[in-house]
Amino acid sequence: MASGSQTPADIYSIARRDGYWHIMLIQVKSSKVKDNIYELSATEIKQFSELAKLIKSEISNCDILEDYKKKPIIITTGYAGVLSIETNKTLQHRLTKAKAYKLFKMNATNLDFSIINEKLITSHKLGLK
Repeated sequence: MASGSQTPADIYSIARRDGYWHIMLIQVKSSKVKDNIYELSATEIKQFSELAKLIKSEISNCDILEDYKKKPIIITTGYAGVLSIETNKTLQHRLTKAKAYKLFKMNATNLDFSIINEKLITSHKLGLK
């Protein structure tokens, strides 16, 4: 797990997209100082990838997910850097950085990744321009 983390992924998102399921795992880091927002190290990104691989293997091995074992599934990992702004009355959070790390595929040989890659990159921007 990344420094200061309680869980390996802070956000787990599942969406049905054009002909495939997308499982998006996001590690969120925040700070009250923009320049101090922690970014994952290469080792932490590798460990995060291990979580994605575990999820991929569990889909294949889990009886409750039988209906999905043969469906196209893409699992991606990514990062969100958040600036926390505290005033006397409120606490606000602003997304300042977002990036995709790795992609893992299941049953995806018939998918057109020239189109899908752009959608995956867009989804990991989390609304940032």
